[in-house]
Amino acid sequence: MTGTETLHQLWLEDEARIVSFHPMEGWRLLNFWDHGHFMGFLQNLQQKGYRFQ
Repeated sequence: MTGTETLHQLWLEDEARIVSFHPMEGWRLLNFWDHGHFMGFLQNLQQKGYRFQ
């Protein structure tokens, strides 16, 4: 790492299909260092019907 990478985080509630970009107690935390992978993951969730908050 060069020190310029940004950690992208999201919290998932899979049963209700909700994604949060803020900490949510009891939700699954996912971390991404690669922006492209993060964006691709979000697009995949959107295609699966997840809602974003």
